[in-house]
Amino acid sequence: MDVNCEIFAVHAAQTGSEQAWRHLSERHFDAVCRFCVAIARGRRDLAEEVAHQVFVIAARRINRFDPDLATFRAWLLGNARFLGNLP
Repeated sequence: MDVNCEIFAVHAAQTGSEQAWRHLSERHFDAVCRFCVAIARGRRDLAEEVAHQVFVIAARRINRFDPDLATFRAWLLGNARFLGNLP
């Protein structure tokens, strides 16, 4: 997906499009999950929980995302890193 399509999908999700949110989630879930496995040191159970929480939080806070500051994936991975640092 090119950057302009991604930004369009994010803006649509920010205005309440469930289809856009579903598209973004499906596009980025595997990458977030792989990242979570790495930060959870291979603990797949913990990684899946963190990945799930990343998307729950992102759905609630989608309006805080600013594409001028980061890519959507980078924003998601930043949230995963923060959540993954919890004991």
